[in-house]
Amino acid sequence: MNRSKKLIGALIVIAAFFFTSSAMAATCSNAKVTLAGPNAAFINDTGLQITCISGASGWAAGLNVSISQTVHPDIKDQVLATALTAISLGRNVYVISDTGAVGGLLSAMYLQNN
Repeated sequence: MNRSKKLIGALIVIAAFFFTSSAMAATCSNAKVTLAGPNAAFINDTGLQITCISGASGWAAGLNVSISQTVHPDIKDQVLATALTAISLGRNVYVISDTGAVGGLLSAMYLQNN
């Protein structure tokens, strides 16, 4: 009986972690990058100005609201290259952020072929 209680408790903890971590991510499947470059607020960080056009999930700012986000330091060069390519080609991007709100941390950006 005691062993089954521990197993059930462990499963609840694992499920809570899974749902909490996935619920915290915000995505926008059709976003426009309006500004990209160094972010003076944080040393060695890249900042982006993003507007979610459509396809928002958990995006706190809502649609058609321009927000500034910082980029995760491990991928800042790749995201900056993707953002500059999107701006120069007039393409939209798919983004994943921690909140989708002003000051959020961007963890992924994908260039779309639209």
